[in-house]
Amino acid sequence: MILFSYLIAIVSAIIVALFLGIPIVAERPWRRSWTLTVIFPTPIIAAGLLAASLKLGFKGFYNTLDLALVTGIISAFLVKYILERIFPKPPFHPG
Repeated sequence: MILFSYLIAIVSAIIVALFLGIPIVAERPWRRSWTLTVIFPTPIIAAGLLAASLKLGFKGFYNTLDLALVTGIISAFLVKYILERIFPKPPFHPG
């Protein structure tokens, strides 16, 4: 059931990120791209937030399924509006 919760967190993060207008993939060349995308780091942050909340003892109401959904939604908003303020682009980045 926990793996299903992780899957729900990742899928909900991807869907909400697409609705928020985050690009699916980064521009080329991918090695030097600092663009936040739907593929990375959105699902990784969703899984990490869910793991941290489960480790802290939060379970939610429906066997962690509701917690996974909320975590996915929060992680998409985090990537869209807050992440670049926490981790700015490097000074050598042309964009």
